[in-house]
Amino acid sequence: MLRGDQVVQGLPWRWGVQGKIFVIGGLGFAFDAWDVALTGVMLPLLTKDFGLSGLEQGLFAASSLAGMAVGAFSWGTVGDVLGRKRAFTVTLLIFALVTLVGAASPTFWFLLVTRFLAASASAGACPWTTPWSPSSRPARCADACSPGWTCGGRSAPPAAG
Repeated sequence: MLRGDQVVQGLPWRWGVQGKIFVIGGLGFAFDAWDVALTGVMLPLLTKDFGLSGLEQGLFAASSLAGMAVGAFSWGTVGDVLGRKRAFTVTLLIFALVTLVGAASPTFWFLLVTRFLAASASAGACPWTTPWSPSSRPARCADACSPGWTCGGRSAPPAAG
């Protein structure tokens, strides 16, 4: 008897099925890129508002990348426990809520923690598309999510005002 992932690997690429999944995956990539680009946009503004030292600027810049690294390693295990669909939904929910809470941060250190947590959640959204990739079209599957990175990165500066 074949496992579910083996059945999917043998299917042809269909935009009506895998295409929808990869559009959603592309949104996960967009959130990641938005998070990284937003850090660069926010840093000069935060330095002015919070009077950040060089060390604090470095910590802020590294907080999102460190959060993404932690999220990339930990969300796979969470997905094994909760299920992929539920874990994907949880990552997006955590990202949205923590980002909103972080927008009202009273202190720099509170903002630093919320940026780390939001980045950890957003990094967990990206790998969920892999199991739906037919083995006959691996490059097409990767390409289907890639435009999300560009769209997310380009949307951060206008979003910051």
